[in-house]
Amino acid sequence: MQNSLSPSKNPEQPIKQSKEIQNIQLPENCSELDEINKLTEESGPGELISAALKAYRKLQKQNPGEALEELKMALLKQIKEEAEDAPFYRTYPDIAPAVFEFWAEAESFEASNEYLQKTLYGMPYNALELLYCYRNKEGGSLDDPEALRKDPALLFGEQEYAALAKVMKPALVFRALHLVRAIKKMNVLGAGVAEVGAEKGDAIDFELIEELISGQFMKIYG
Repeated sequence: MQNSLSPSKNPEQPIKQSKEIQNIQLPENCSELDEINKLTEESGPGELISAALKAYRKLQKQNPGEALEELKMALLKQIKEEAEDAPFYRTYPDIAPAVFEFWAEAESFEASNEYLQKTLYGMPYNALELLYCYRNKEGGSLDDPEALRKDPALLFGEQEYAALAKVMKPALVFRALHLVRAIKKMNVLGAGVAEVGAEKGDAIDFELIEELISGQFMKIYG
């Protein structure tokens, strides 16, 4: 069964909805305003979403009222449009966790959960890429496999699990990982983080990274 989502697109494609975000009247003391205004039609959508999300978080603390609500709706629309074409965590892995947290907060947990469930439907290997996005990026070096093998929590621990659980039901990932293991036993080809890394020519042992992160998730899930 094929995933209903198409292959990952080029994150450097022109922004489709940039005008809606750029036209919002943000307070002049919002430093992120300059960054948003500098973005053009040639900028990648990920850049706009990242800048707008930073502005949104700052405005939340200032409670500017109408401007915050307008930015929230425009940002949510931009994210949904980008998420239609491919799993968001595959196209924009660096900002995916922050975006999903915003999605669950701005719309609902049910909305972010439904979207992430859709990305796993028929494509359980996507769970590995999703978990990879949620790894602890400061906990340990991917170039030091021995250290990671000794302490897998450096890659994925309770904090990372909790962040994921804020935007989706962990049971969905658990079931997907069980399917991945079954597929591997049957030697059926799939596309996980290991394959993606190999395509990019990385020397990092992504197969080990997959094993450690998924193992940690399973352990925490219980």
